[in-house]
Amino acid sequence: MKCVLWLLRTTVLVFAVALSCTAPPIEAISKKGGSTITMTIVSKASELSKTGPSLVLGGFHMAGFSDRRINTVISSFKTLGVGKAAPCHCSGDRTRELFSQAFGSQFIKAEVGSVIKLQPAR
Repeated sequence: MKCVLWLLRTTVLVFAVALSCTAPPIEAISKKGGSTITMTIVSKASELSKTGPSLVLGGFHMAGFSDRRINTVISSFKTLGVGKAAPCHCSGDRTRELFSQAFGSQFIKAEVGSVIKLQPAR
């Protein structure tokens, strides 16, 4: 929880760090499905910040998910006030494609070697 609170102060939710601080063991993630863990973290961040995370960055563990399931997560992100999305590695190509379409200019292509510049919170 401390990691999520620290990240909210910087208005960024970094998925890898948040997962290592708040998520159940890997076995539970694979049984429940990545989108469940993703939404749990984003929901909590949104609740704590009152405005929603400026950025959700990291592996969403959604490779192989149906378009319907991916679009449900995208819709939830938007409802929770996520400003920008940057799915990478284990998110899956289709997940990245649908997030790109849904977030448009607020989609960040995150891959090995990417440099993402963040603005300080106002």
